[in-house]
Amino acid sequence: MFEPVNLFPFIALAFLLASAFRWARNGGRWEVSIRIWLMMAAIFAIVAAWLRFLR
Repeated sequence: MFEPVNLFPFIALAFLLASAFRWARNGGRWEVSIRIWLMMAAIFAIVAAWLRFLR
């Protein structure tokens, strides 16, 4: 269907936007879920960069 090299940046962006919306909804307070979503965004972004540039 979609190749990971093209799909993973969009997944990273989705996790980043989800964490930003959750952070804004909580009035700027950090929760565990926000940190986890940011970590997932970072993981997908790193893997996407690795697939795009180092593979």
